[in-house]
Amino acid sequence: MAFKRKSPFSRVEAINLVKRLVKPESYQPKVDMVLFYKIFAENPDVEFWRVYDLGFQLNSMAWFLTEEGKEKLKIDIALFHLDFPTEKPYTLEDNITGPNIETKTIKKTIADLFK
Repeated sequence: MAFKRKSPFSRVEAINLVKRLVKPESYQPKVDMVLFYKIFAENPDVEFWRVYDLGFQLNSMAWFLTEEGKEKLKIDIALFHLDFPTEKPYTLEDNITGPNIETKTIKKTIADLFK
């Protein structure tokens, strides 16, 4: 007997996730939800799906099953998990480490540039 694994998303949350990705006029609840759970089973990162934004809306969740969709999803997941190291803070010392050199400043005007 196979046990069905409980989804980490509530039903309403899953519907809202799909509606965010699919155009409202082409949203088909039964088809798109089944496809979403299939795609989620292959890429089970809950936090990624909660914040994921394609930048455009799809006609169907079936787009993620195409080669282009799989590649885009793979790249977006990799970018989501990309972690940049934090910059090291540098402290500047108050001590002067070399001799002071005096420089002469020459006042130049715009008219001096054209001479």
